[in-house]
Amino acid sequence: MSAGGGGEACVRSADTGPGIPDTGRERVFDRFYRVGKARGRVRGGSGPGLSPARAPVRAHAGSPRLDREDGRTRFTVRLPA
Repeated sequence: MSAGGGGEACVRSADTGPGIPDTGRERVFDRFYRVGKARGRVRGGSGPGLSPARAPVRAHAGSPRLDREDGRTRFTVRLPA
């Protein structure tokens, strides 16, 4: 966690998994959305994804974001400090 400019806190998490295609980045926060139906079964994924993160972050005037950089998927939450 780090303090960003403009009086905000920023939390980042990254992985080196298969990644999320550009077309799925915004929808990944929707309830029950899966990037690829078959991919979840192959890898055993059955979790809720990122949808539970959006409501509390927005309730505190923050913003969740998903980016892809250098082959890594990065989840960032920004909250006013």
